[in-house]
Amino acid sequence: MLSQRHFSASESILWQALRGKKLDGIKFRRQPLIGLFVIDFYNSTDRLAVEEGGPIHVNQVESDLAARKFRSNLV
Repeated sequence: MLSQRHFSASESILWQALRGKKLDGIKFRRQPLIGLFVIDFYNSTDRLAVEEGGPIHVNQVESDLAARKFRSNLV
């Protein structure tokens, strides 16, 4: 299971672009728990997950593989 974390500078910039339905009126949630995983940004209406691949993800290969498998089963 992944835990919530602080945003990197690039994630903060991306969140400023996504929050408040700024992207074509699409509502994103920040760091929601989806199953066993915390997703960076998620739109439940379209089942769209956005993951920013910054430095925190470098050492998370095993967790990333499990997260990808889980997300692929959401479709």
